[in-house]
Amino acid sequence: MESQVNEWRTLYGVNDIFFDDVTGATANLSYYETLTGYVHSLGGIDILNAGAPPASGYLSTSVDNGIVVMEDTLAAFESDPPPNYSSAPMKIGYIITSGPSQSNLLSTLKAIKALGGNLVYVTDQGDSYNDLPSYFAAENADL
Repeated sequence: MESQVNEWRTLYGVNDIFFDDVTGATANLSYYETLTGYVHSLGGIDILNAGAPPASGYLSTSVDNGIVVMEDTLAAFESDPPPNYSSAPMKIGYIITSGPSQSNLLSTLKAIKALGGNLVYVTDQGDSYNDLPSYFAAENADL
């Protein structure tokens, strides 16, 4: 994985890395500590996407700069939100698809913020990253 980090740095000049499909299991914590430590040694920051609440060991800035604790639909967020991470020492991320209409976008963002979320991608599109939300300009203004 470190060679891939180096390749991205060489090809695109990036120092900051978003690691997708991360397992939030305690058994894998030392692997991610080593990997994110490597990114930090290069002067970069990292975001881990566990997509679900991770083991508590991941909630440390010595492990990561941020972690996505939910990647799911708005309906799932409303029916079974993750725990409150307001006291977490790092950035907490949410990726919400099939999300709110423009009229209730702000209330959704406030609900995420109340749970400690400060890295947010919300879209009214389905499970697709191919299209920006129909209300992208309004979403940026709300942030």
